[in-house]
Amino acid sequence: MSDPKNYTVGWICAINTEYVAAQAFLDEKHEGPEYLSPQNKNDYTLGRIGKHNIVISVLPMGEYGTSSAARVAEDMMHSFPNIRIGLMVGIGGGAPSLKNDIRLGDIVVSIPSNGQSGVIQYDFGKTIQGQSFQPTGFLDQPPTVLRAAVNGLRAQYELDGHRLEEAVNEALERKPRLRKRYMRPDIESDRLYRSHVIHPPGNETTCAVDCGDEPTRLVFRNPRSQDEDNPAIHYGLIASANQLMKDALIRNRVVAEKGVLCFEMEAAGLMNHFPCLVIRGICDYSDSHKSKEWQGYAAMVAAAYAKDLLCRIIPQQVEREERISDILGPRIDHVAETADRIDRNFFLDRLPFAQGAEFDSFRARHEDECLPGTRTDILDQIREWAFSPQGKCIFWLNGMAGTGKSTISRTAAKSFSQDKSLGASFFFKKGEGDRGNAMKLFPTIARQLALCIPQLISGVQKAVHDDPGIAMKGIKEQFDKLILQPLLHLKESNAPIWTVVVMIDALDECDEDKDIRLILQLLPQLQKSKAVRLRLFLTSRPETPIRLGFKNIADHDYKDLILHEIRKEAIEHDISLFLNHRLSEVRTDRESPLPIDWPGSTNLQKLVALSIPLFIFAATICRILEDPYWDPVDSLAKILTYRNNGSKLDGTYLPVLDRLLNTQSEEQKLQLVQEFHHVVGTIVILENPLSVISLSRLLGCSQELVRLRLKPLHSVLSVPSDDILPVRLFHLSFRDFLLDPETRKKTPLWVDEKEIHRRLAKQCLRVCENLRRNVCGLPSDGTERANVDRQIIDHCLPPELQYACRYWAHHLVQRTELEIFIHDAFFFLQKHFLHWVEAMSLLGLISEVVAILDLLQAATTLPQVDERWSAELQSLEGHSDWVGSVAFSPDGRLLASASEDNTVRLWDPATGVLHQVLEGHSSSVRSVAFSPDGRLLASGSLDKTVRLWDPATGALHQVLEGHAGWVESVAFSPDGRLLASGSLDTTVRLWDPVTGALHQVLEGHSSWVRSVAFSPDGRLLASGSLDNTVRLWDPATGALHQALEGHSSSVESVAFSPDGRLLASGSLDMTVRLWDPVTGALHQAPWSLEGFITTLTFSSDGSYLKTNFGSLDVQSRCDNHTSGPPRVLEIFIEQGEWITLNREKVLWLPAESRARCSATNGNILALGHASGRVSFIEFRV
Repeated sequence: MSDPKNYTVGWICAINTEYVAAQAFLDEKHEGPEYLSPQNKNDYTLGRIGKHNIVISVLPMGEYGTSSAARVAEDMMHSFPNIRIGLMVGIGGGAPSLKNDIRLGDIVVSIPSNGQSGVIQYDFGKTIQGQSFQPTGFLDQPPTVLRAAVNGLRAQYELDGHRLEEAVNEALERKPRLRKRYMRPDIESDRLYRSHVIHPPGNETTCAVDCGDEPTRLVFRNPRSQDEDNPAIHYGLIASANQLMKDALIRNRVVAEKGVLCFEMEAAGLMNHFPCLVIRGICDYSDSHKSKEWQGYAAMVAAAYAKDLLCRIIPQQVEREERISDILGPRIDHVAETADRIDRNFFLDRLPFAQGAEFDSFRARHEDECLPGTRTDILDQIREWAFSPQGKCIFWLNGMAGTGKSTISRTAAKSFSQDKSLGASFFFKKGEGDRGNAMKLFPTIARQLALCIPQLISGVQKAVHDDPGIAMKGIKEQFDKLILQPLLHLKESNAPIWTVVVMIDALDECDEDKDIRLILQLLPQLQKSKAVRLRLFLTSRPETPIRLGFKNIADHDYKDLILHEIRKEAIEHDISLFLNHRLSEVRTDRESPLPIDWPGSTNLQKLVALSIPLFIFAATICRILEDPYWDPVDSLAKILTYRNNGSKLDGTYLPVLDRLLNTQSEEQKLQLVQEFHHVVGTIVILENPLSVISLSRLLGCSQELVRLRLKPLHSVLSVPSDDILPVRLFHLSFRDFLLDPETRKKTPLWVDEKEIHRRLAKQCLRVCENLRRNVCGLPSDGTERANVDRQIIDHCLPPELQYACRYWAHHLVQRTELEIFIHDAFFFLQKHFLHWVEAMSLLGLISEVVAILDLLQAATTLPQVDERWSAELQSLEGHSDWVGSVAFSPDGRLLASASEDNTVRLWDPATGVLHQVLEGHSSSVRSVAFSPDGRLLASGSLDKTVRLWDPATGALHQVLEGHAGWVESVAFSPDGRLLASGSLDTTVRLWDPVTGALHQVLEGHSSWVRSVAFSPDGRLLASGSLDNTVRLWDPATGALHQALEGHSSSVESVAFSPDGRLLASGSLDMTVRLWDPVTGALHQAPWSLEGFITTLTFSSDGSYLKTNFGSLDVQSRCDNHTSGPPRVLEIFIEQGEWITLNREKVLWLPAESRARCSATNGNILALGHASGRVSFIEFRV
């Protein structure tokens, strides 16, 4: 067996693929260690590379991220105390840029750069509005001996080249079974897609099938020459996080700001706790596209580099280094704790939860608990059930309203929390926002369970990582992915099974009966967990949906306790203790002293008898007697007059209501009743509690009136002394009592529920009239919500307006005569729909908009829209493959769409009718263009031809043959007498569109021609090419007028200004250049943007350029340039996802709605989609 003290190099892998590759490069494999630290959980492979003894370890299967790596490093240092240098070797996502030509199979080595240590943890920083990304700290540098060896090896490679490819092949010769997964894949599978090209979500087919390999979607890169290293080694900054980088736009942003070369998920967890060099083989491009076939080779080539590096270091250099455990000292013992905290903070903050739902939340700070000495039998039963190995999974505590269920639940939760066995709690409460429904039940419970059981974190992380929108999915999917699956993947141990209790209180207050039934169907599945003993404690009234739900639980596998059927003597004892305690406080706290024996044993017994079995009655009695505005002796007498009434709620609440009307004249009573309905009726109906200030604004009355009506109701309502805090019901039974039709016979203060809903709907819509465009005064409509200060939102959208936006429809559908009043909703939406959507988005409630519209539609029939056609948002179905080009006819009466299905289709934008299907091309159609008079349509195709059609009849007019490669672009001259076509055969051809005769072949480009454009007067033709140049031709003679050089990558788009004095070119070098087309001079420095420029066009007045990465001010660059008056609404698409009007972002397109191409006609935008759809959006300003 091997002695752990003999090993000085620690090598950590994240996944099994990396672990296999590392072992393949060992010169010698050793036996396992003689002993390990008792706390060690790692698997190790020991061996030798060169003259160094190496210990290799891998993260546990299914775990990833910075904290998992930190825990592996901690255990390694405990078990192998003489480790002096560390390596983190494996795979990562490349971050290609113009500066760094990173390709699949290349290697990135973490070397200090730009003031950073070599690794930056980019999710541990913060984004500041209007500023670039700011990290919060710096990570330790790799050891000096490793950095020196990297520099030496770099010089060696520069002089002689490397043999990494040969080393990989030799290792595979020794281990032939690895060839299939670990050999270098075909170079054709190395595709770098442009940042706007997104792999279809959830689609597991290859990118070659789903995303294609045509040049318009790929970034062109010249093949590496024999003089270049392949794979290449890059030295610099690696970005590490707790999530995979799968977004090319975010990747480009981090690259632009920090200059990173690679993204990965583990290194940041090591650098401060296990100083090491990070070596990554590139297996993908940190975007949405899949390159799994490169993982094996990337791991092998990274391991090959690590071996070369170690062979440059002599053992004496390593021995002179301090032991890592000595350098870090006491920090080692806190590695996992610190990393866990970072993990939890990052991932759990991404999991929405219901505010105030936990038993010990700030909102619950004044909620009652059981008085010591009361409810002892019940609390003992609950604890015995929870910790008994034979106990059933579920305990259902049920009872009628007011029997003390929530008080018992809160007391039990506190007890379980004190002995660390409370896993989670969720206290439903009707009218308290997210606590009144099941949408955030399971995310809230999952969040608490992950904090209670750290081993669950990786499972919850995976669920959130795999589906960032999981919290908005159905509750069955939430339960399975956030709770059940993470629990089932916990490893069993030999230690005693840990009992964890989850408490769900007041399940009957969940607003959807179907959700209640589903919750009860799902919860029993938790007993499948073998690593943890889950106990579920539920309370509710015995409502029908809940009783049916429990009835369907197999084999009646739950324990239940019915509070109102407990022995009368036990309830009497507890209520007596409670009343004695509280009334003694009333005696001592009153300013005017009460008799020492008040209320007397006889009256006390009467109160006890009156209360049984409702603890809420006893609690309300005490609050009535505590009210400083009423005489407790008089209040007690009125309470006792109801002792013979059959209804417990009558005895609880009628004394409170009756005394409001006493001593009032008939006229005063009438006014008081109206004001009570207006204020208190609103409070009991509200879906979310509001403060005195917000209530007054919502109701359109004074704050003083609200205070006046609440002043005598402190025994049934929680009225804070601070007017900005919400007013709440002490107990839902007060609402039940006021809304009960039987109450109408007993008091004029009965609340007509439908009438209050009617008033509330009206008031909500009145308040919503304050909505307006850009209500928060943001710099642009495209400002991301994450960058908006919450204080600004709350200032511009005060609580009453937030409430009105969220619940106006709820109140509307509850009112009477719905058919009459639904028009209020229609007129509101007609005027304020987009303002309302904007407000809901700012509030983080955008997902509720569709639900609200569905609610309205289910409740009534909204005004119907002609289903045959609407230009405001219409999709045209017909193409069976991608739409790559769309164009409007000059008069706007036709739209042509070209597709990968080899056809061109002609549509009527006014009706949506398909006019013609133009068939004839034998391959994909890449571009279409109408002649200036609209009488001809040209189409260019991958079949190397251009076809001319009659748009009116669909007849084929000409087939123009001659190109030797794909035809990428076509354009008519302004007078319509010439047609230009640019091709992959490096030429531009000029044709006579009437006769089809070839006029000129323009030769000079050395690579594909990507775009062509005529000047407004037709005297010049510009062509942009993959050879990085723009060329200007005389179309009349074919002579080359200018060759414009300066771009460092393919020129994708060219455009003339409306007056013809400027030429713009956009390139994959992420710049836009302005040229003088007469002299060929460059106008000042080029614009540097954040991505590949694939489309550009001048505004109608020539004052600015519209590009796919934003608009650019032309006048600021060209002193002698004058713009004309704006003529049309300027519509454009930026970054493939934002629609802009006159340079301002107004509409964000989700991934499934983004287009491959677009065209505008006045105020109408046409979009061509990868699905084959063509859609229209009409803008009205």
